[in-house]
Amino acid sequence: MIDETKNKDGVEERSKALLQAYRNRLDYVKQAWMFEHKGEFGHAILSYEKYFEILARYHRCEKEDLLPPLFKKITDDENEKTKNEDDVHEIFLLSQVFWNLAKIYAKSDDKTHVEKCKHMVDQFVIFSTGYKFQYLNCDTCRKYLKNVNSSSLEYFEQAYQKLKIHSKSCYIATWCYQVEHPDLEIFRSFRDKIYYCFPGKKLVDFYYFSAPPIVRFLAKHYLFGRIARRIIRPIFNLLANIMRHFII
Repeated sequence: MIDETKNKDGVEERSKALLQAYRNRLDYVKQAWMFEHKGEFGHAILSYEKYFEILARYHRCEKEDLLPPLFKKITDDENEKTKNEDDVHEIFLLSQVFWNLAKIYAKSDDKTHVEKCKHMVDQFVIFSTGYKFQYLNCDTCRKYLKNVNSSSLEYFEQAYQKLKIHSKSCYIATWCYQVEHPDLEIFRSFRDKIYYCFPGKKLVDFYYFSAPPIVRFLAKHYLFGRIARRIIRPIFNLLANIMRHFII
């Protein structure tokens, strides 16, 4: 099948057949869900793969190269702001497709299926991290870990930990800066680095236990909060400069 044609100016365009397949791509996801619920996992995999294939052809890439930056809202060129926004609906759908495939492959101890399970879990994390549905996907992973026993369980545990720590905000720092600030990314990166050692995990867990009530108190008492912000912000600036030497 030819996926591209050329217009009168010689510019390549997607063929009508490909555009029609792209419009109908969700039908394959629905079919996959139906097969999955019936226990027909082989057919479910084929339908999910067909969905990937259509997306890859539409975005002119290999299936392995399907990553969040590819998915932008389709709008008029005049509206650059909207044009550059992520298509969150498609990204969320992809996260669910990767999740469902990971669960299917986790049912088998075959080496090839275990490797595919790991790949799907990794993709699930990539398509979850940084989006507003990340906490939802993290909780989905947590519930799965409680109810399922699989040889691939370690991959799901790793995914859960990654989504868990990345879904937490730097409460006090965020409150202090009020807007997105470059130093916030420094704090988050530092948190991610220390979380995987035992003392670091304890420190991060304690911070997320104690920080929310502090922020609520400061937000409630406006005058005291203003004074505290003026005191705390220079301290955070100093800490961010120190942390840069550990992260870079």
